[in-house]
Amino acid sequence: MKLSEISRKKSLARIVSGFMNMDVPVKERIESLERYLCTLPQQEAPVEELWGKDVYVRELIIPAGSFVIGRIHKYDHVSIMIEGELLMWTEFDETIHLSGYNKVIAKAGIKRVGYVLQETKWITAHGVTETDNFKNPVEALTVATYGEYSTFKDAEMVCIEGNSIEQNLSLPVSKSVSRTPD
Repeated sequence: MKLSEISRKKSLARIVSGFMNMDVPVKERIESLERYLCTLPQQEAPVEELWGKDVYVRELIIPAGSFVIGRIHKYDHVSIMIEGELLMWTEFDETIHLSGYNKVIAKAGIKRVGYVLQETKWITAHGVTETDNFKNPVEALTVATYGEYSTFKDAEMVCIEGNSIEQNLSLPVSKSVSRTPD
């Protein structure tokens, strides 16, 4: 969401001071911040989707002056900041300043809050299987709240415990590949 230049500094100070209230558990602060930000005027960020064999990629361009709160990913995935600058907070109650090119294996189950200082281009890549139903990839790969993630993990454990090893191998799994020079 884009805040008007006049109210930006006041809103930013109010948002950050509320977010830093250490008497409230950090996951509750993140979800409270998200609810508050959803009451403000919203701005869509352009998203490009790319599909390859066993991979789904999303590219997002986030305007400067925007707050962004990501959904909670169900699975580990590759997350790449191509360019830009932002401040990021996570449930681990830390502030991270990112600028330029950054890449990470983003762990499942974490909600991230960002304030974009300079227009930022971000890419995520997700391993998929042919059995995945991707009519709505956002819904297939993410959930909105910590409660939904907990329910998903509980259901996944029931599924794993009730299936054979062969059936479990068809679940989406992030893969790490090491390559050595020829």
